[in-house]
Amino acid sequence: MNIVHICICGPFTDGLTYQENELVTEHVRLGHTVTVIAASTTYGEQKHIVEAKVGTTQLQCGAKITRLPYTWKIFGWISTKIRAQKGLREYLETLQPDCILFHGLTAWGLLSVAAYTRNNPRVKLFVDCHEDFNNSARTWLSREILHKRFYKPIFRRCVDQIHEVLCITVESLDFAIEFYESPREKTRMYPLGCTIEAPETVAYRRADFRARNGFLETDIVITQTGKLDHTKKLEAALQAFCANPSPNLKLVIAGRMTDAVCAVCLPLIKSDPRILDLGWQTPDKLRTVLAGADCFLQPFGQTVTTQMAMGYGCVILAQDLPSHRWLVGDNDLLFKDASELPAVLKKVVENQAGLDQLKRANSEFAATHLDYKQLALQIVN
Repeated sequence: MNIVHICICGPFTDGLTYQENELVTEHVRLGHTVTVIAASTTYGEQKHIVEAKVGTTQLQCGAKITRLPYTWKIFGWISTKIRAQKGLREYLETLQPDCILFHGLTAWGLLSVAAYTRNNPRVKLFVDCHEDFNNSARTWLSREILHKRFYKPIFRRCVDQIHEVLCITVESLDFAIEFYESPREKTRMYPLGCTIEAPETVAYRRADFRARNGFLETDIVITQTGKLDHTKKLEAALQAFCANPSPNLKLVIAGRMTDAVCAVCLPLIKSDPRILDLGWQTPDKLRTVLAGADCFLQPFGQTVTTQMAMGYGCVILAQDLPSHRWLVGDNDLLFKDASELPAVLKKVVENQAGLDQLKRANSEFAATHLDYKQLALQIVN
């Protein structure tokens, strides 16, 4: 099958573990012909957005990627919000795909793709939705101008050509139906996923990580990862951790702190020998960290790493949100806000024997619902 992934709603970057990267990789592994159409922006060092060369190259996974220029680049930053790519429809004519997965609801370019599928009704068009009321339409300008009067009319004009709207969280499902008026019958959950590795690979990663860092099997290793700005509540997590005296409790930080967060958190990290700061990790090293950990901590909001952690059987310690409940049910370790973290860590220590049951449940859920191989098959079957 000839599959096209269109990634113009954000800076597509080769080598990351985002949903679009993983689905492209899985479609290649399944033997399909895969092309990524992306904007001319990508992430550079420290995740700063930089210009990428327009043209066609090859991704690490073997798929072809073609970066198209913005149609109205003269508008500068605004062009990255309009998201119209020069020659998009014409390029689709040359590719003649069987299936298109458009990543994001919010782009002028969706009009070009819908026009192509209107003239080629054999082609299935899937559109995924990452937007929700927490990350989109939060200000008056964003809600009333950008979303309600620009993105939404574009989506509504294209909706008849869309086969399914795939929502990555419970919150994005509500957003698509309530705000964008996506038809319920063609809107469904399509969660961010994870790569399920062989049990022996996971066991090797776990043993290697814990041996290298001096962790015993009786230790409870908790990890917090990602780009750690003030919204990630690392300071509150550290304060809660340091207040718990259990010698078996360990904390691994695997991410990049902003300067402001580092200034506040570094003294706390240095004050407690149970805390290990690894800094930013490559995707493969992050997998090893997650395999070696027992619990994954997300004090505020959501991250794709939660699903990755579940793939390695981590117990999830996270804010009580609908999407987290969809993932882990009522495991009694979700919390309203960071002020409840001391009580959560106390439960973890006191119920250490019960962690194995939660870990098995998370591994089973991930294998059934979050495996990127199975998610990729849903697009082609």
